Amino acid sequence: MVWYENYDLDYATPPRSENGTYTQIAYDSQNTWRAHVRIFVSSPLTASGAITVVAPAPLTYLVVAEFSGVSGTLDGGAQSAGYPYSTPYCPGSGMLTLTTANAGALLLGGFANAADGGPIWGCAPISGTLVPGHPACSAYNAWAPTYQIAGAAGQYEQAVSVYPGWNAGTNSCLFVALQPTPDVTPPPGTQTAFPVTATAKGPNQINLTWDAPPLSGSSYGYIVEIQSAGDPRYATFTEMQPIPPASGYTCDSAANWVGHGTGCTISDPSGVHVYNPTVNGVPLWVTEAQYIDPQDGTPAQFIASGLKSNTLYRFRVRTYTGSTAPVYGDYSAVATATTDAYNIRYVSTLGNDGNDGTAPDSAHAWRSISKASGIVCGTELVVMGGSYANEYFWMNQNCTPRNKAVVMVNPGDTATITSNAHLDWGAAVTVAGTNIVIDGLNVSINGDSDYALRLNGTHNALFNVGLGPSIVPSSYGGVAVQGAYNLIYRSYLHDYGSPFYGQNPSGNGGFVLTVEGSHNVMWSNHFTRGGHDTSLCHNGCSYNRWLNNIFDGGWGMAFEVVFGGSSYNLFEGAISRDPGALEARIYKPGFELSYSNNVVRRSIFAGTSAGSIGKAVEISAYDTAANNLVYNNVFYNVARCYFQSDNSGVAAYDGVKVQNNICQFTGDATEMYLNNATSGAVSYNSFRMIGGTGNEASVVWNQDGPYAPYQLHQTVTFADATYAPAWQKNAGLSVLPVSFTDVTHMDFHLAPASLLRGAGTRVVDPQWGFSFPGGVDLGAYGLTSPTGSAR
Repeated sequence: MVWYENYDLDYATPPRSENGTYTQIAYDSQNTWRAHVRIFVSSPLTASGAITVVAPAPLTYLVVAEFSGVSGTLDGGAQSAGYPYSTPYCPGSGMLTLTTANAGALLLGGFANAADGGPIWGCAPISGTLVPGHPACSAYNAWAPTYQIAGAAGQYEQAVSVYPGWNAGTNSCLFVALQPTPDVTPPPGTQTAFPVTATAKGPNQINLTWDAPPLSGSSYGYIVEIQSAGDPRYATFTEMQPIPPASGYTCDSAANWVGHGTGCTISDPSGVHVYNPTVNGVPLWVTEAQYIDPQDGTPAQFIASGLKSNTLYRFRVRTYTGSTAPVYGDYSAVATATTDAYNIRYVSTLGNDGNDGTAPDSAHAWRSISKASGIVCGTELVVMGGSYANEYFWMNQNCTPRNKAVVMVNPGDTATITSNAHLDWGAAVTVAGTNIVIDGLNVSINGDSDYALRLNGTHNALFNVGLGPSIVPSSYGGVAVQGAYNLIYRSYLHDYGSPFYGQNPSGNGGFVLTVEGSHNVMWSNHFTRGGHDTSLCHNGCSYNRWLNNIFDGGWGMAFEVVFGGSSYNLFEGAISRDPGALEARIYKPGFELSYSNNVVRRSIFAGTSAGSIGKAVEISAYDTAANNLVYNNVFYNVARCYFQSDNSGVAAYDGVKVQNNICQFTGDATEMYLNNATSGAVSYNSFRMIGGTGNEASVVWNQDGPYAPYQLHQTVTFADATYAPAWQKNAGLSVLPVSFTDVTHMDFHLAPASLLRGAGTRVVDPQWGFSFPGGVDLGAYGLTSPTGSAR
C-alpha cells in the first residue's frame, strides 16, 4: 500500500514551482481551488476505469480532477518540471497510469487522444461527490474535481473515466499529482517516535537502523518495506523477504557421493522437512547491540541488498503480531537513501573477454565472471543472467568500506556458475582480499570434493548467494569461512553430503557452512540439508554470530562447535526443523556444543512428528565445554531434551547452564553422565513429556555415579529436591500446561494466558547478555528487549 498524506493540489495562475519540484500540472484560468489531499493506493493501476484505495479510517481518500482543453503551453510547463512527458500532450492513451518519476512523485492520469485547441463541451462521469460549486459537466477550459468520503476503514474502488461529450479537437486529461517530501507526515496513529535511518553502504546495499519503539507484549517483530521509482521491482511499497525460501529434493540413487558409492533413495521432494516462514518478519531483538554489519562495524537492524546502483530507495517499517493472519502496527517514518554510484563493467553469456566490458551488449560485455579478479576498487561488475560454465576466480583486492569491489548479478536476473574450470584447484570462487562483495551469484556444481566458495580475507560479504548442487548427493561443501569480520546475509546454502549411511557412515561428511575464523556474522540465511551439519564451527572459530538463520531439511545437526579454541560464539534466533530426522542409522542431535563459552538462545528446534528429533542438545567436552549457556529455547517433538557426556571429566562442564527452556519430549528429559557442581546448572525449565503430566520419571543424572539414586529415571520433582543446587525450579514449571500459540505453523510464542509467562530467571551471560528491563518468560521469545537504543 502506498500512502501520501497532507499534500496541497494548488490550481492557480500562474503555475508555480515548490522546492524545485512542480506540484501543479494544470490549472483553470478562471478559478482557483486548493485541496487538502490524503490518498491511499493499494496497487499500481493496471487498467482504465478503477482505482483501488485503502482507507484506514473515515476520511477524504481521493481527489480527482478532469481537465479539458489543456494547452500545450501548460503541458510544456509540466514537462519542464520533470514529469515524463515526451510531447505537449497528456501522458497515456485513454488508460489510467501510475508513474513514479521525479523521486517518487505519484501521478494518476488519463487521456482522450485529440489535437490541442478549440472550444469543447466536456463531461466527466466520475463516481463520488463533486467539489461544491462545480458542475457535473464543464465548459470550455474548465474542470470538475470530485471527492469521496470513506465511511469506515476498509478497501474502496473509485471509478473514473474521461469522456468528452463533443470532441472538436482538444485534450481531456484526468490527474492527481502528488510529490512526496522527506518530512512526509505518516498516516494517523503512526508511531512518531519510531524513526528509521537508511544509509548507503555501496552500489547494491542500504542498511537500516532504528531504536526499539514502545511495544505491547504481543508484538512478534518488524516488517520492512521498500519502494523505488528507479527500480521496477519495487514500483510500489513491497515487503522485503528477510530469508530466502528453500525447497525439497530427490536423492539420485545412481549418484556417487565424492567417491563413496551409490544407493541414496532418501528423498523429500515436497519439502516436508523444510521450513519457510509464513510472514516476512524480523524478530524484535534486532535492535540489540549484537546486530552490526561487520564490513564496517556499524549497527544494522536490517540490510537491503541486491539493489540497483545510483538509485533512490525509500523504506518504512512496522510491527506485526501473528504467524498466519498477522495484525500490523502503524508505519514508521519513511527513510530514504541513494545507493552509491560506482564504475560499472558487465559480464554476459553473449560477451567476449576481448571486449572492454563497458556495456551489457555483446559488443562490449565480457564473457567470463573471472574478470572479477582484475576489477579495481570502486567498480561493480554486473553479471547478466544466464548459465556460466567453466568458471573459476579468485578476488584479492584490498579495498575500503566506501570503495569496494562488487560482483553483482543484474537485478531481477539469475546467474549461475554450473561448473568449475579448475576442479582440481579447489573452490570455484575464493574471496581473499578486503571489502569485496558478491551479491546474487549462484554456484551449482556437481561432483566437487571441496567447498563451492571460500570466504577468506576480512570485511567481505556474500549477499543473496545460492549454493547447492543440481544432483543430490554429489558435492562436499558450500562455504568455508577462514577470515575475519565477514558477512553472509540472506543466502541459501543446501544439499552437501548424503543422508544415506552407506555413502556417509556416521554422517561424518557434508558441510553446508564451515567457519574457522573470528568475528564473522551469518545472518538471515537458509541452511538446508548437510550430511554432517548445516553449520560447523571449529578450529579457531570464535566470537562469531549466527543470527536468525533457518537450519532445516532433515539432515544432520543444525550446528556443532568443536575443537581448537572455538569459543564465545552466539547462536541466536535459530529455527531448526527436523535435524537428523532423515538420516536413518546415523546419530545426530539437534545441535552439539563441544567447546567452551558458547551461547544458544531464542531458538526453536522442532520436529514434524513426535520424537522425530533425537537428542535436542548435546554437550560433550572433547577437551573442555565449560561455561556454555543454553537458555530461552524451545525443543518440540524431541526424543530427549538434554544429553551431557562424561568426556574429559566433571571440571570440563563447570559453568554450563541450561535455563528458561521449554522441552516437549517422548523419551527422557535428560541423560547426563556426571554430577555437575554448578549451581543452577539445570534450572527454570519446563520438561514435559508429550501426553504426560510433567512429572514422569524422565531424569537421568550422574549416570557414572552410584546406582542409587543415580542412573535411575527419576521425576523432575525428585531431581529438584535431591540434585540441588544444580537442579532448581524445574518441577513447578514442568507440570504447567505450555500453551503455544500455533505449533502447526511453527509459532511457538506463548499464549497470552500462559502460566509460563514471567516464570523465568535472569541469566548471567557475560559475553552476549544485557540488563533485563522486565520479567522473563520461558521459551524462545521470553527475553524482553530494552526499549529505545540497546547500544
